[in-house]
Amino acid sequence: MFGQPNIATTFEPCPAGTFGPSPGLQRMSQCQPLVEHVECNLLLPHPDTCSCADGYSGNWKTECNDVDECTDASPCPENSECRNVEGAYNCSCNIGYSEVGAECIDIDECLGDHGCDQICGNIPGSYTCDCNPGMNYTKMQILKI
Repeated sequence: MFGQPNIATTFEPCPAGTFGPSPGLQRMSQCQPLVEHVECNLLLPHPDTCSCADGYSGNWKTECNDVDECTDASPCPENSECRNVEGAYNCSCNIGYSEVGAECIDIDECLGDHGCDQICGNIPGSYTCDCNPGMNYTKMQILKI
């Protein structure tokens, strides 16, 4: 038979940084990493092809630590907050913004029940209330001036 041997059925010691279900020789497909958050492709002709999983960094043979994707340039869109989670991150729109596709778009609060008695003015992420011309606002009531 010519070509590469079938690594999945070849018995060899597990590569450094991995272990098998029993001491000695095993099928490469049975070897598992010693460290959490490691991904290995042990079926390739060169079995030492392990690395820290996406969202983790380090030397896969000793440790893979969570990467805080939110510390440098945020991967989240403008007007949102980035929250690091184990092995990944989440984005959430700021108050006054709504997720539309991959963006956080300003909500026009003046289109709905805004609570203004007279004039509602939409501003980024919020709104303002104002009085009609000739009116003045007090805490208790709107006074005609």
